Amino acid sequence: MSEARVIEDDLEALQAEYESGGDTGPLIERLNARIAEFLARGDTIEWIEAEHDALVRLFLEGGDQVVSLDPDPEVDLGWYGEFAVRACPQEGLWVYRKGRFGHVSGHIVT
Repeated sequence: MSEARVIEDDLEALQAEYESGGDTGPLIERLNARIAEFLARGDTIEWIEAEHDALVRLFLEGGDQVVSLDPDPEVDLGWYGEFAVRACPQEGLWVYRKGRFGHVSGHIVT
């Protein structure tokens, strides 16, 4: 079974659990699964946007080694590994990716 198929199966199971009202696990696991899904397709992650509560939850789950602030105080950005994280006014956690045709689209994680 291909790695992409395994990722898709994991995401489908996560979606089914969410729809049934069950616990969907740590936010970091869901974000990592979404990122892995896009990277397996050959897409690039352009940036991540998170509301305050989602950002706090990521930090609590992963600590400052996973989520960090930009070292330049003039830059209002955080980092999730190698991906820039911006604050957003809408609810949830969003991953913005660029597909093979160069279009950028946003996808909600939670």
